[in-house]
Amino acid sequence: MSDHVTSATAVPASRGVMLLMAIFGWRDDKLVDSFRHTARIWARRGDFDVWFLDPWYPQHPLDWSLAEGGQLGAHHVVPTADGQDVVERPASVAEFYAAIRHAPLTLYGQSYSATLMRVLDQVLSPDVILYQVLEDACDPAMPNRADHDAVRARASLLLSISPATDRHLGSDPRVVHLGQYVDPDHWRVPAPASPRWAFGFFGNFTDWIDCRLMADIARACPTERIGLVGPFRPEGLEGLGELLRLPNVEYVGPVAHAELPPVVANMEVCLLPRTQSPRSLACNPLKLYECMAAGKPLVATPLEAMQEYGDILYLAPPERFVAEALRALADVRAGQFALTRQEAGLAVARERSWAARADRLTALWDEVAGAATAPAAG
Repeated sequence: MSDHVTSATAVPASRGVMLLMAIFGWRDDKLVDSFRHTARIWARRGDFDVWFLDPWYPQHPLDWSLAEGGQLGAHHVVPTADGQDVVERPASVAEFYAAIRHAPLTLYGQSYSATLMRVLDQVLSPDVILYQVLEDACDPAMPNRADHDAVRARASLLLSISPATDRHLGSDPRVVHLGQYVDPDHWRVPAPASPRWAFGFFGNFTDWIDCRLMADIARACPTERIGLVGPFRPEGLEGLGELLRLPNVEYVGPVAHAELPPVVANMEVCLLPRTQSPRSLACNPLKLYECMAAGKPLVATPLEAMQEYGDILYLAPPERFVAEALRALADVRAGQFALTRQEAGLAVARERSWAARADRLTALWDEVAGAATAPAAG
């Protein structure tokens, strides 16, 4: 690793420095679980000296590079005095370079951040690269394909999240099926005696979400209320205006991740109508596990990653989506969902906790950390 500074600082963690990089940032609710929960566990128990980058992007993130004026914002994740929590401390780039001066450096990021990861690999020469491959890599139109291929070739481990990403990565011996994880305790909020909405959607409104199917439910059930929670990303999103104009549809707007559980508790049935784009079909939605952790029935258009949970979820193609949503609502009100599906979903959520994820990633790191550099792809 190159010498960046002339002075060194002690690194408390025996396994060295873990540098986290997620495009859209540490503070984005959509990705907050994937990096923050694991980082908090790592930092609190001392697995790694954890840092993350919060760069400023002068243009679209996929066009970012150090040569184009991006500002590298470094943050240090450190345990509180009682060891029960962590705090995020802004730090100078010089402090970060000092931290990695005499310590092994691991770079951990996702395929959405492939462009930035490639730059960081070239600048920092990490000892280990953990590369989490998401659904964007399965899209033929992936805009940063060359960067993805370069990081994939350099990666020490390729962490796959769905059957589609398994196929994309093929038989490479570095591939590990990681899947998705959730914080089960965060989502366990008692449901109110009189829930606010019969049906609800929470998440980002993107071109992956089929708003027309939710409009069909609203029209089929004019006396039932539907709650919508989340921000808009309007590029390619169709049918939203039609949905919002329906009298029994209530749009709440964005809600912070920490405040979501009591909002979701007011939904009798959760909805996840997906479009048929390549990225959408390749996804393993975090929403799936959040609904199971919350003990809520989820009506979804089927994705390959959902098939193993067919006895827990209500899966239906678009032409049967309304009928399946009505069946789920009837099951909830008759007590049948809790009897037949809820406990199974809660068991899945408990098995896929963030603590279990941190344990697995640490064990995987131990297996590959002996290499001085990441292996080239064969």
